[in-house]
Amino acid sequence: MVGYGLINLMLSFIILACISGLISSGRSKNMTSLYLACISAFIALFINSLNYFIINDHLRIIFHEAKWILYIFTPNFALIYLLNKYYDKRNNIKRSMIILISLMIVEFLLLITDSLHHFIRKEVIVPKTLAPFIITNNNIGFYIISFIQFSVFLFAIIFLFSQVKKYFKKDKQLIKLALLTFCIPIIGSPVYILTSGHINATYDWSFPLYAIPVIGISMIEIYTNIVKRTSYARGGMFESVPFPIILIDNNGFIIDINTSASNLNISIADKISQTKIFHDFRNHSPITWHNNEVHIKNNTYKIYASYIDDDSSKKIKDISLILHDVTALNEYIDILEYNTYHDLLTGVYNRKWFDNHKNSFLKFSNYPLGIVMTDINMFKQINDNFGHEAGDKALVYFSKVMKESFPINSYIFRFGGDEFLVLVPNTSEDQMKQTVLNFTFNLSKSTITAAVGYSLRYDDYINIEKNIKEADTLMYSNKDEFYKNQKQQ
Repeated sequence: MVGYGLINLMLSFIILACISGLISSGRSKNMTSLYLACISAFIALFINSLNYFIINDHLRIIFHEAKWILYIFTPNFALIYLLNKYYDKRNNIKRSMIILISLMIVEFLLLITDSLHHFIRKEVIVPKTLAPFIITNNNIGFYIISFIQFSVFLFAIIFLFSQVKKYFKKDKQLIKLALLTFCIPIIGSPVYILTSGHINATYDWSFPLYAIPVIGISMIEIYTNIVKRTSYARGGMFESVPFPIILIDNNGFIIDINTSASNLNISIADKISQTKIFHDFRNHSPITWHNNEVHIKNNTYKIYASYIDDDSSKKIKDISLILHDVTALNEYIDILEYNTYHDLLTGVYNRKWFDNHKNSFLKFSNYPLGIVMTDINMFKQINDNFGHEAGDKALVYFSKVMKESFPINSYIFRFGGDEFLVLVPNTSEDQMKQTVLNFTFNLSKSTITAAVGYSLRYDDYINIEKNIKEADTLMYSNKDEFYKNQKQQ
């Protein structure tokens, strides 16, 4: 009996060492479930080891029942860890996690029920007559828990076996180790039952076997985070480079980062195989360079990436990424692009933007397309009599009224001087008349007046320049009429 206690105690300290190794090797997003599996296994093993050394019957029964923490929580959290790390279908992962958590709740309720019954039978806590609701006399709850956990282990083995070729073409030994650690308890318990001759061996004497999987996958995680990283050590140069550097393996996991990358809260063992970047890399040759951008917090980084191929096979081994902060550069480019295609005085588009993008408007989804030409009446007199500053203010106000008067999906262009072009998609003759009336009415609230002409484009049979010319002719006709009225007054 003392020997079993020492075995449990030794395994509990091994798991404690695994927890310490996981913490020191680097934490990835999906390791929370692995920590929970390790902690539950440590608690259960440590408590069970004490069970073999104490004499008090009360404590012995309590410790005996508490060891089921390992059966209930350890395998389920370990499986959640494996699914999070290696399974690609995110929706299925969520469903699987809900199922596993539900199983843990059911198992915990069964444990409480049968544990109370166990206490009653031993007459340790309450007399039997005070708890008639207890369900069974035969440890049925414990057997159900054993069956559920056997199924969990079996599912984990099937899942791991399916991943050998899918994810670990160059790391088969690691997945095989995980497979072996899950096979030991599922094979060892029946063997122990047959050799010992009693069913209780499945949850009692073979108890330490159920801690082996969590030890195995913890060692795999530590190996991935530490041992594998040492092969990529770049010494002081790797750490001193001011740019974030990330090394990714062929399965999409981050295997090493430098100090600059760690400052961005990038975690070792994060999986990025679902990103566009990774798939682009996989579709190119090992010597191809590929540029892309990634957004981290409020900054934008340009990614310069190259392959590290296998020495002789020319197959992709790993991918190295260098991130260069281009936030300020992108902001400067945005300013240049804005200045190139916008009128800086009024903020509307300029003639260059129209010339470069006019073909994008020539599609049937925009037809009928309203084309409006307008300019300010007597604009030269405003400049001559009140100065160019007054002229600029008149242009700003004029463009403001246009933005308020024309539909929100309209495009306004300053063609030059005081002349403006407006494109109104999906309009009609009646709508255009009403829009022009609204514009002239809103403008009449000031001392500025405008000449307006418009045409409608229904198809692509004529060049858009002819539509613009037609609207321009009507605008000048309207302007001539305005000057005639001015002379008569």
